Amino acid sequence: MKPALIWTGLIAVAYSGCALSGAAAETAAPAAAAAAPAEQPYWVEPMKKVHAKFTGQAGTVAQIGDSITITMAFFTPIRSDIRNLPADLEPAHEWIRAYVRNRCWAAWKGADWGNEGQMTSNWGAANIDRWLAKMNPELALIMFGTNDLHAGPRPPEYDDKMRKIAQACLDNGTIPILYTIPPVANQLNNPRQTA
Repeated sequence: MKPALIWTGLIAVAYSGCALSGAAAETAAPAAAAAAPAEQPYWVEPMKKVHAKFTGQAGTVAQIGDSITITMAFFTPIRSDIRNLPADLEPAHEWIRAYVRNRCWAAWKGADWGNEGQMTSNWGAANIDRWLAKMNPELALIMFGTNDLHAGPRPPEYDDKMRKIAQACLDNGTIPILYTIPPVANQLNNPRQTA
């Protein structure tokens, strides 16, 4: 996995620590403060309101998506030592390694847990309520789109499916973190296909 994707995931989850409340906030506060800029991003306050509805176990992270998400290269490497990690991300890295429940790193993999190869946002939208009921995660890392480029749905239906997935998380008290899909070579300079 490219270091940039690991760092992006680490930063996203560490920033979400800014939005946690209660005991989770006490655990997350030092690392989130170290990793976050002095001024909090605009979404922190709204996510604090979402998290106030959370009823599950702190430190639970769902990985919702397609074949990229099911691999051990998605999110799971953050639990290991990361060579050449910038010093300003080290506190966030230590925090997430201690905060995330062990089962969430690798055991919550497969179709029953919301990640499977060849799946599209249609599958995600059709099953998100079931996965949220099963896992009741504090955070949901969500990445659909690569297979949607080839099999559909395409915008605006894709947008609607992703909104449904994100809204189900918000309604559950789960903070959604939407990942951007990696570039697809045959989509370069093809805005109609990827817009």
